[in-house]
Amino acid sequence: MRAALLVALWLCAAVGHGTAGAAGGVAISNLAPGVQPADAVNVGQLSQTGAVLRDVERVAYSGTAMAVAMTAAYVPALQPGEKTEGLAFGSYRGYTAVSLGFRTLSDDGRTAWGMTLASAGRDWGFNAGIGWKLPRAGER
Repeated sequence: MRAALLVALWLCAAVGHGTAGAAGGVAISNLAPGVQPADAVNVGQLSQTGAVLRDVERVAYSGTAMAVAMTAAYVPALQPGEKTEGLAFGSYRGYTAVSLGFRTLSDDGRTAWGMTLASAGRDWGFNAGIGWKLPRAGER
């Protein structure tokens, strides 16, 4: 019993619990980082979480800007055998991206394909696609 009391007194001395009634509430100081699900977190751990969320936000906003740029390259209607390139810019919530795209239509005009590369600084995106013109009923 005496050992438990000494440990409790030592813990009270090691972890400052502030002054009751102080403006802004009671601050707990010298708090170790929480490791168990029911542990409290300290300001250092909370700041790390904020940094992670800001990085997720940057990646999401950059990706959205790249998607906007990829869809913005207006490609003229192609005749069979023609090729085209497009350059476009996109922006979302202050993040800007640029894209460069290429499209082509086969000589018979039935197959088209293309690809686009986009960048928002240190993030990159790529897309590619192909499409076929299906024959009408009775056509070969």
